[in-house]
Amino acid sequence: MSKLLINLLISVLLSSAFVSTYAIYYPPSLYGQTSAYISSRLYIFGGTILNINNSVTFNHDIFYLDLSKPFNTTSVYPWSNELTTLDISHVNASACVGGAIQDNIFVFEGVPEVIQKSDGTIAPLIYKFDSQQKTVNPPQFNVTIDIPRRRSVQAVCDNQGKMYIFGGIDDFTSTGIFIYNRMDIFNTIELSYGWKVGNVTQSGGGRYGYSAVLLNNDEKIVYIGGRLVSGDYVRMNDIYIYNTNLNQWEYQNAGGTVPNVREGHSSVISKEIT
Repeated sequence: MSKLLINLLISVLLSSAFVSTYAIYYPPSLYGQTSAYISSRLYIFGGTILNINNSVTFNHDIFYLDLSKPFNTTSVYPWSNELTTLDISHVNASACVGGAIQDNIFVFEGVPEVIQKSDGTIAPLIYKFDSQQKTVNPPQFNVTIDIPRRRSVQAVCDNQGKMYIFGGIDDFTSTGIFIYNRMDIFNTIELSYGWKVGNVTQSGGGRYGYSAVLLNNDEKIVYIGGRLVSGDYVRMNDIYIYNTNLNQWEYQNAGGTVPNVREGHSSVISKEIT
């Protein structure tokens, strides 16, 4: 083999290694981000980055962990980022999967980076990330309801395309603090119909920082923990359940060994362990 051919081969191999290394995405360390799982990908939106000089910046990247690829704690995690970025980022938002074929992620924005930019652009209350087209857009509504901005909610989407947002705290749009006792329901399929307001009778009162999970029957949402208007924590044995079909609440007292009170946690449904 000629020396010229050998050098050319080495050059190609080095170039390939460089491209492969360059393609690896290393996500920043974040606080207050939100996530949603779709098509074997765990997408991450928003959050803040603590810089080396202790300043804080907002994350504008949209990136995901590809869970279809095997990895472990000693390997490089299969992170990738989308070319699409957030114009206005956010912290303490909440996201879930909706749309007619469950291919869109809807993000209730929480605390925006800025509510209004210098060019007049207003941060959306909610936006849609299209996982097929890789676009970010706020939905357009024909029916307008004044939905308040707030943070520390847990959005839940059912299989009928309804997005349920309960409670939350607003401590960033004015000098006061307001904790909401309201259920806002967004139609992720018929976007033009936008929002409607659900029932909160017997909801147990306004709260934030709770966890919420949709039961496997796709009918009831279980709310656990969080903090109340009084500042007290919700006892972990006080379980409030919202029936999405009946637009009604019920209360159940959980037995067994009751965990300590908390806020800012999350919950998932798993198979019963016997």
